[in-house]
Amino acid sequence: ADTTAPTLTSPTGTQTGSTTATVGATTDEGNGTMYAVVTVSGTAPSVAQIQAGQDNSGAAAAYASSQSITTTGAKTFSATGLAASTSYYAHIQHKDAAGNDSTVVTSAQFTTTSGSSGSVPKIIQQMGL
Repeated sequence: ADTTAPTLTSPTGTQTGSTTATVGATTDEGNGTMYAVVTVSGTAPSVAQIQAGQDNSGAAAAYASSQSITTTGAKTFSATGLAASTSYYAHIQHKDAAGNDSTVVTSAQFTTTSGSSGSVPKIIQQMGL
């Protein structure tokens, strides 16, 4: 039976706009489910909190998602719904198919861009104004 937990390395968090970011980590196991939350705190949530989509205080994370893992290597999430001009951290965790939980890894701090450039004209354009 598999009793070895996955190992996560190279956690990343990179803003891609005023309300979006790409977050992820590299895993050494090719099965199970990877979880990610984005929070304003650099204090990592517990494994249970990440799997529940929460920050370290038990409140809902700014972004939370999970994905099925079928291969080893770098995995990413496209985080949405973040606030503009806000500093965040990504926290990632992987539970393998046998139920073994990795430790939580946390990215370096990243900051979304201000919402004043680019996003407003795009919305107006989409509305046909």
